[in-house]
Amino acid sequence: MELKRKKRGRFSLGFILVAILLAMPAVLSAQEKIVFSSNREGVNNSEIYLMNTDGTDQKRLTFNTVFDGEPSFSSDGGKIVFTSTRDGNAEIYVMNADGSNQKRVTNSLGNDAHPSFSPDGTKITFISNREGGLEIFIMNADGTNVDRLTDPPFSKFNPSFSPDGTRIMFSAIDGNDSEIWLMNTDGTNLVNLTDNDADDRTASFSPNGTKIVYMKDVDPVQHNFDVMIMNADGTNPVNLTRHSGTDSDPSFSPDGGTVIFISARSGNSEIWAMTSGGTGEINLSNNAATEFAGSWGTANSVPVLSNVTVPSPINEGDTATLAGEIVDGNAGDILTLTVDWGDGNSETFEKPVGPFALTHTYVDDPPFSSPTEEYVITYSVNDHRFGVDNDSQKVMVNNVNPIVSDLAVTPSPVTLGSQITLTGNYTDPGYHGSPSDEQLSVIVSWGDGQSKTLTTTGAPGSILETHQYATAGNYTITVQVNDNDTGITLATIPVVVSPPPPPAAPSDLRVDFIAANRIQIVWNDNSNNEDGFIIESCAQRGCNNFIEIGRVFPGIRHFVHGNLFPNTQYYYRVKAFNAGGTSAHTDVVSAKTLRK
Repeated sequence: MELKRKKRGRFSLGFILVAILLAMPAVLSAQEKIVFSSNREGVNNSEIYLMNTDGTDQKRLTFNTVFDGEPSFSSDGGKIVFTSTRDGNAEIYVMNADGSNQKRVTNSLGNDAHPSFSPDGTKITFISNREGGLEIFIMNADGTNVDRLTDPPFSKFNPSFSPDGTRIMFSAIDGNDSEIWLMNTDGTNLVNLTDNDADDRTASFSPNGTKIVYMKDVDPVQHNFDVMIMNADGTNPVNLTRHSGTDSDPSFSPDGGTVIFISARSGNSEIWAMTSGGTGEINLSNNAATEFAGSWGTANSVPVLSNVTVPSPINEGDTATLAGEIVDGNAGDILTLTVDWGDGNSETFEKPVGPFALTHTYVDDPPFSSPTEEYVITYSVNDHRFGVDNDSQKVMVNNVNPIVSDLAVTPSPVTLGSQITLTGNYTDPGYHGSPSDEQLSVIVSWGDGQSKTLTTTGAPGSILETHQYATAGNYTITVQVNDNDTGITLATIPVVVSPPPPPAAPSDLRVDFIAANRIQIVWNDNSNNEDGFIIESCAQRGCNNFIEIGRVFPGIRHFVHGNLFPNTQYYYRVKAFNAGGTSAHTDVVSAKTLRK
């Protein structure tokens, strides 16, 4: 009857623990996690998993076909140290609590295993056979400054730090059985806490450092291990479990109120939990595979994005600054801040807790033909321990008209008849490296009714065009540059086209040939800018009514006057001309046609 009452009492307490664990997911399990290893991917393929403290939401963190196991949380719950054979022999690795950023921190010819963080996260203790037997080592959390703490002959395993970081507890096989030992972090002051004939191993301190849970072989014949608890000095050992199946590998929750352990009582090894008094046992992993030692991570403070702003509106080509602050109770977290700028570009930044300011240049394309565009910036922060916060901001980006610069006309001043060259440059604030950004087009209007559409690539470019004006005058050249978002820029430059100076007068006019009905005259050309020569004639001596009888092209220095009367006197003079006027006349020469 008394036995039944005791069983009822254990059931009631167990029911209470189950109720507590099931009631905690919204608060505790979202903050605290249990990491463990399992061969559910294959008998010879141990992988590391994470779950809520009520056993829900089990997630795989490692993905290899070899051994990944022996995981242990850092005291702040942000990192997991573990053992893996992915690179050949067993080595120590560290990863974030969500499985990201897995890094190898040891590299020895031996096997390294059983890692555990110091309370401040700066050190890792582990075992290794790199120097022969299995000894305990300590190193910095990045794998540097490795130091051996123990000496032969006995094999050591499962080292872990005391909560104050001053001592390391471990198990050692002294030839007959294993015992639990304590030493300073420099390997001095060795103390045997369980000096008996049974196997005592895999010990863990309570968070306040006053208690130790461990596993003890209570049946040396059947080798049946129970979970035990004792004072930190090794006194007053008490059973927490009494079961025919093996209970092993115990450790405390961060508040010390719960102990998780491995039990084979259901037929295969599972992660179980109970109160630190040994009541309310519950199967958490509840999986058909074999689970191995677990570690309970401390509560996480979820990061919060605070006071995030972005200026709006801005002009295309300008830089938007997304500024704010990351607030996180875990000040040591290195956070990943991911920003999607809404224009097809996204970036990821590693940021510490505190203020941030991130910049991005907007080009306001696409869509095309839109003078103003709205972008939604989405951003999130991840602490790599399942703490995430996200939000969004809108930014308006206005199109800016293209820019025309350095317009120039050469030569200047312009002389009628000469060719001019127009040079300049054009660009757009929205251009960001691709000709499709703005699809710039250019039209040059010369101001005399003629225009030209330039052949362009759509990207910023230069202008190099030539033109010749037909008449003198004042003109305005207009350069029009269009983008693909209704932006238009008109740039002008004035041009004054002046007539040329009159040509120099020809000279040495003379008669070269005479016939009954024609006379040929010749002269010297003294200019290089004439448009031609005007030949004038008069029919009597001393006449002043010279009339134009013909013109010749520039460079021609002779003229034949035909269809003349025989035996008649004719008088001639010549002058050069161009758009700027005419030259002086040559001297007058005369000739008389021959008789028939």
